[in-house]
Amino acid sequence: MPLTLIGQKKGMVQVFDKDGKRVVCTVIQAEPNTVLQIKRKETDGYNGIQLCGITKTESQIARTKKPLKGHYAKHKVAPHRVIRESLLDEVDNYQVGQKLDASIFADVEFVDVEGVSKGKGFQGVMKLYNMAG
Repeated sequence: MPLTLIGQKKGMVQVFDKDGKRVVCTVIQAEPNTVLQIKRKETDGYNGIQLCGITKTESQIARTKKPLKGHYAKHKVAPHRVIRESLLDEVDNYQVGQKLDASIFADVEFVDVEGVSKGKGFQGVMKLYNMAG
């Protein structure tokens, strides 16, 4: 199973390939992710790691809920904004607190990227069906 990294979209740029054609690219900031917890088949029923990414500011750390603060404190990791699990076949190569960064993609040719778009809520008929008022 593939490893997941957490990143944040920073913007869009355009680059030119060998033929001079313009290619639009998305810039993603993938700061080092921290292994928060290791899930094992014997104890949890599946193999995987729990990653946390995107560091919190001091004011965000103060607003973190107590159960989540306890989860971070138990594993001796600073609070982060996002926690995600990555299902893996082999988890013996990872330790709690280990930092994973984009250098793990050095020998990879293609990367699958998934994103979550911003929710805009209910828009109404003007925007939904392009009606003019």
